[in-house]
Formats: sequence, C-alpha cells, structure tokens
Amino acid sequence: MLVNYRTVRLASARVESLQWELDAAQERFGSVLRNAAELGVGHDALSRAAGLTVEELQDILGADVELL
Repeated sequence: MLVNYRTVRLASARVESLQWELDAAQERFGSVLRNAAELGVGHDALSRAAGLTVEELQDILGADVELL
C-alpha cells in the first residue's frame, strides 16, 4: 500500500484546526451560559435552550475550567 504522507499531514493539520475551533466554540458556549445564569435565567429554561440536561448545565456552571 502506497502511503501519501502529504495527505496524512494535511488531514492531521485539518483535525488540529477543527480542534482549535471546537475549543474556542466551547469556551464561548460556557461563557454565554455563565453570563445568562448570572443574569438570573433559570437553570431549567437555560438547559432547554442550550440542549443540555440540568445536570450537564450545572457541571458547566460549576466548572473552574472551560469546556473541553
């Protein structure tokens, strides 16, 4: 089997780029959730809007680090 190393490198770079994008999106998501909660949005309404269970939302709101 012939391995095209350039294709492998390009695919690897694309995965890394997508991981950076996902990390940034998760940070923004967590920030928006925390801001909404601080403004008094109820956890039930916020979890429904975010597509999360209340437990998942509480994990995010209680986390000292950003989403991974």
